[in-house]
Amino acid sequence: FESFVRNCPVDVKPQLPAIIRSALAFMKYDPNYSYDSDDEDDDGDSTDSMEEEYEDDDEYEDEDDDDSWKVRRCAIRTICAVIESSDATTTAALWAEDGVAESLAARFKEREENCRVDVIDALTKLLRNTVRALHNGSKNSDSNIATLMKETYIPKLVKKSTTVVKPSSSHTERTQTSILYLLTTICSTPQGLGSAPQITAVLTHVASLLDSNSSSSRSPTKKELKLEALGLFRTVLTSPNHNPATRRECLSQTPLIELTYRHALQEDWYKLIA
Repeated sequence: FESFVRNCPVDVKPQLPAIIRSALAFMKYDPNYSYDSDDEDDDGDSTDSMEEEYEDDDEYEDEDDDDSWKVRRCAIRTICAVIESSDATTTAALWAEDGVAESLAARFKEREENCRVDVIDALTKLLRNTVRALHNGSKNSDSNIATLMKETYIPKLVKKSTTVVKPSSSHTERTQTSILYLLTTICSTPQGLGSAPQITAVLTHVASLLDSNSSSSRSPTKKELKLEALGLFRTVLTSPNHNPATRRECLSQTPLIELTYRHALQEDWYKLIA
């Protein structure tokens, strides 16, 4: 399916609805693992319990030789191919109720890191394509998509994302880096990161990442994570989609951010200093 979508986008277009339905179904294919029924809710506790389950994944996969993640990853890549080849009309349809956007947001609970990162990257690409479509599309469709994103998806994505990047999270640096890039992309949407509490939550966790004093903070991977965190901080400050008064209010509520920003200027890596 992925090859068909990428190489024959015009010929495959009549079959896209069926391909999307199949990909969304296989994206959830995990016959040997039981997810909590309320994992898809916005409750932070369910995400915390989900993180604890990740710690046992390696042992679980060794015992059962579970290769179902390969099916899920192929399905996610098919969805990503659909997103990348979509025009403005198709992009708008991906935000429909029970559609691609909602299904991807629900897969933050994915236990296999390769699949989880692909889900986050697919959401990032969908947001980027949607912003482009909003700039070029009709006013009616623009209004509908913008309202849906503002009232439903952006608050959900920001809440899930801040849970992933918080200091106590057991997620890997690779997953956290992808989440930071997702949050940076959200800043380019018409409503940005959303309300003041959402912006404050993001800035608080960005400050925590920059203030990390663990022994692993000198590794290249950790430096890349800090670099992405600084990039997000700069985007939050400069994005025209954030109200200046709201932004000042959020900065006043996170005094740690200024201190950690100054500490970042003393880093050895030239990219962080720049």
